[in-house]
Amino acid sequence: MIRKNQANKTVDGKIALWKKRTGDIMDLYIEVDSHNWYYFRYTKGLLTAVSSDINFNKAIQDLKSDKRDLKVDRGQTPYQFTIGSEQQKNLFERKFKNSEE
Repeated sequence: MIRKNQANKTVDGKIALWKKRTGDIMDLYIEVDSHNWYYFRYTKGLLTAVSSDINFNKAIQDLKSDKRDLKVDRGQTPYQFTIGSEQQKNLFERKFKNSEE
């Protein structure tokens, strides 16, 4: 769902879970078509996101820092999101490709 609109579409993508001593990592790459993609990385209460869609990136960058934090109850992991980088996405793609070989 995107707001109140249902968006049923099959897209290519990759997901990877990495177990690290410093904390687990989840990477998600969604490729809508050859020119449009979204990349998300979550680790230790921080979600980074970046896209080929300039408006998506701008919406994240324009948010005030207090709007990027999710306040949680005591004992739960705080959650924050921020803009990622295309370099992070490229590194993930290289790691994923190397793990397939």
